[in-house]
Amino acid sequence: MKKTFPLLMLMVFFSFNMQAQSGFEYVVTVVGKGHSKLSNVKAWLLDDNTGHRIEKFTNSQSKATFNPTAGAWSVNLQGLSR
Repeated sequence: MKKTFPLLMLMVFFSFNMQAQSGFEYVVTVVGKGHSKLSNVKAWLLDDNTGHRIEKFTNSQSKATFNPTAGAWSVNLQGLSR
């Protein structure tokens, strides 16, 4: 006899910060298998001479999905605005 679990027990809720020195910073909230939400997205260009950020973007419409086969995140950065 197979044991079944409610759907909510299969969902994973956690958040983590990811930063890359190449100029992206975002918070990913995972709300279930293969589904997540991105918030507080910032992207910037760095001045080669000074190393300071010269452009900054924020985005609240970005989406990220996790590919369990590849073990990697796919991030869609649409709707960037200054």
